[in-house]
Amino acid sequence: MIVDTDFGYPGQPNLFKNVNFGIDMESRVAIVGPNGVGKSTLIKLLTGDLTPVCIHRDFIYIVKYVTI
Repeated sequence: MIVDTDFGYPGQPNLFKNVNFGIDMESRVAIVGPNGVGKSTLIKLLTGDLTPVCIHRDFIYIVKYVTI
């Protein structure tokens, strides 16, 4: 679960601000949207591949099998 998280790439405006997101192991989730809106970035934040700018994290489920 990610709580009140901000993320942006250096020199760019934030892609996400105050994001609250959680997935349990029984959930099925689809992330859809046009190119360049941050779908892959959101997945990388959830899996820990990217470090948020500001984060208050309770815990994160590590996603082992992701197809992008």
